[in-house]
Amino acid sequence: MKRIKEILSRIGEGTTIGALAEELNMNKSLLRAIIEFSIDKGYLKEIDTQHDCAKCLLILKCSTKDHSFPIKMYILTAKGLELISSSSIG
Repeated sequence: MKRIKEILSRIGEGTTIGALAEELNMNKSLLRAIIEFSIDKGYLKEIDTQHDCAKCLLILKCSTKDHSFPIKMYILTAKGLELISSSSIG
């Protein structure tokens, strides 16, 4: 559970799957599996991206030049926030 809390906390801070996997020295496939588990448990929610850059809240931070492919974004749910704040990660 410690690893899940750490991942949820980092997702809450805003990062990419690639950057997070590298920082945690973790395979991207394993990280994606943990994210899917977290969605199933109700800790994370996948945001529906509209591919309309003008309406996106992250337009100023987005480094993607080619918006023709789907972008997956996640947010912490109330349950996820409760989990990461319930006790220290370390």
